[in-house]
Amino acid sequence: MADLMKYMSAETTKCAVAAANWEEAVRAAGQLLLEAGAIEESYIQRCVDTVQTEGPYMVLTKGIALAHTRPGADVHKEALSLISLETPVEFGHKDNDPVKLVFLLAALTDNSHIGALMELAQKLSEEGVKETLPTITDSEQLYRFLIK
Repeated sequence: MADLMKYMSAETTKCAVAAANWEEAVRAAGQLLLEAGAIEESYIQRCVDTVQTEGPYMVLTKGIALAHTRPGADVHKEALSLISLETPVEFGHKDNDPVKLVFLLAALTDNSHIGALMELAQKLSEEGVKETLPTITDSEQLYRFLIK
């Protein structure tokens, strides 16, 4: 999980986040990267805009979304946040809603994040991982579980 560890930290992982809808969830996930100095506020808005214009394609699997948008000057370093929502929200995906886990990815180039995404996909495909992640209630534990 070397690439994934470069992108994530305990500070960019948070449990029991309150969000009334998908937009608040994306903004909450982005706020962690903003506070870590990885992105500017405009990147969060661009992620929201992407969902509004492109639809809920970023809901990857049952209950899990990966918010992102094109690299830009508002990304200062490669980073990935993860929030677990107090109450799942609807993104509008007919098969994979409601969403309980929201990742937000910030990449510097079109291809720089491929290794981290491959590791994340591998982790999510391991037996029991997608079922266990939403049940973890401690942020540090959630981070540790994901990168182990």
